[in-house]
Amino acid sequence: MKPTSWLEINLTALDANVAAFRQLLDDEAKTHGRTPALLCGVVKADAYGLGAGPIARRLAGKGADMLAVYSPAQAEQLLAHNVPCPILVLMPTHELSRSSPLYRAVTTGRLHLAVHDPEQLANLERFGQLQGIDIPVHLHIDPGMSRAGLTIEQAGEMIGRLDTLKHVQVVGVYTHFATADSDADFVDEQTDRLNALLEAHRDALAPETLIHAANTYATLRDGKYHGSMVRVGLGLYGYGADEIEGEIHVAATPVLRHAVRWLSRIGHVGEYPRGATVGYDRTFRLRRKSRLGVVPVGYGDGYPLALAGKAMVRLSGLEGDDQQADVPVLGRVSMDQIVIDLTDAPHARVDTLVEVVSDDPDAPCSVPAIAALTRSHCYEVLCRIGKTVPRVYVAESERATE
Repeated sequence: MKPTSWLEINLTALDANVAAFRQLLDDEAKTHGRTPALLCGVVKADAYGLGAGPIARRLAGKGADMLAVYSPAQAEQLLAHNVPCPILVLMPTHELSRSSPLYRAVTTGRLHLAVHDPEQLANLERFGQLQGIDIPVHLHIDPGMSRAGLTIEQAGEMIGRLDTLKHVQVVGVYTHFATADSDADFVDEQTDRLNALLEAHRDALAPETLIHAANTYATLRDGKYHGSMVRVGLGLYGYGADEIEGEIHVAATPVLRHAVRWLSRIGHVGEYPRGATVGYDRTFRLRRKSRLGVVPVGYGDGYPLALAGKAMVRLSGLEGDDQQADVPVLGRVSMDQIVIDLTDAPHARVDTLVEVVSDDPDAPCSVPAIAALTRSHCYEVLCRIGKTVPRVYVAESERATE
């Protein structure tokens, strides 16, 4: 049975984005006279809904130095897919079961844990002592996000007594920026607080300790935020560069390619008279005799109800001079279908390919365009697409065209 819709992830575009970030890190390292920052690919929340296993394997194969997830369960998913590079768990983790695959991953250095508070550090030290293992950890510093992590004071005390720890190895120190897309001044404040902490305790940290703070926005904004590693998520899939407010100070903003399309096909076509109403609650009345189509996608699949009366979709593979057409969505979004206006697309028919979400940055149904229409952001648009929608991974030459 064919799916009513599917999510197409363009691996060629993903590869190009990884290469673009690698080039940016190299260029900024030359500008600042330092070693290029490592690239950590963020694949939490099932790689933003795109499929953590296949995406992580691809990123590791294309040179990601580390991968980051939120929870131990997400890390287990990557291990089940035999992802070879180290994995950082960002959620506070106090212990691991010996029967868990995460246990062996910790003992071999493939799994790193984030430390958020002194109690957690003490728990990990006791656990390591009981099991006779060393646990690689990254200290999460919170200089202004107020979401999780060590205060500057707690971090200073903790770093000052690292020599008393026998089974916890601090391999990283990091923070997370609250406003990297919108407020560079506050990013600078957070950076200054972190740098002051690191400078005050320089002798207590090993020279090879990873210092990382930059997400996609900070990585694209300024090389001074790169540290020794950057954590890039959204940008790997081609999004984020056009959302940065204020000045950008990298030598050249990389050209990122949108890697995601949500596709379906027209399931029904009918003609309706002027004055007919469309959908639940009759929120739209036809102003002319119209030819309407039904696309089997709805809010049950994760298509936002908030797009009702606002969205457009793109038709592809049409006959005639124009191979594509952008047409409006009419009326309410239903649980499993939307109605589109085909009156100005006479070549559209049952089974015509529909880009519900387009990978064309200029399309009215691109991920950023949908985010703007729903007053949301690209992260949510991607993550909310239902797991019942199959994920399909293709090379550029394999993209559906008709």
